[in-house]
Amino acid sequence: MNRRAFLGTVALGVLTVPKRGTTILLVEQTLEVAKALSHRLYVVDQGRIQFEGTPDALRKDPTIQQRFLQL
Repeated sequence: MNRRAFLGTVALGVLTVPKRGTTILLVEQTLEVAKALSHRLYVVDQGRIQFEGTPDALRKDPTIQQRFLQL
């Protein structure tokens, strides 16, 4: 199984968990994957939470984008 197929399989599994009423903590370095799979996101730097919010709020936060995401 190639990397893309593996990630797709994992993503499908992750998406079914909340439908059963279970919360999960997913640590993901790839921003697009994290945004696609998450209802809430956290940006952590040096052990401190620098951002907490929805994927939409993350897209609209220029400070977080410039400082941590280099967008």
